[in-house]
Amino acid sequence: KKGKKYPQLTEDIDDKDKQWFAAYVDVLPLKWNVHFVPQAIACDLYRKLDTYDFVGKMGTDFMFELDRMATQFGGQLPEVLNNSF
Repeated sequence: KKGKKYPQLTEDIDDKDKQWFAAYVDVLPLKWNVHFVPQAIACDLYRKLDTYDFVGKMGTDFMFELDRMATQFGGQLPEVLNNSF
């Protein structure tokens, strides 16, 4: 309705790329974009697990997983991840 004030639903995530991306993925039905199919299904992980150098989990411990990966591979990866996340 004209003149009705609506709450600013995005004020808590302004300038926070990770939160915007998570919000986008949360409302996107899986059938719309197979990019968001769990990686274990998309890459036959259960058949090829022993061929991977690193397997991480994108969940509540995502930052820990990034740190674990940076520690494992070293080089410029820690700096690149730190600048990106």
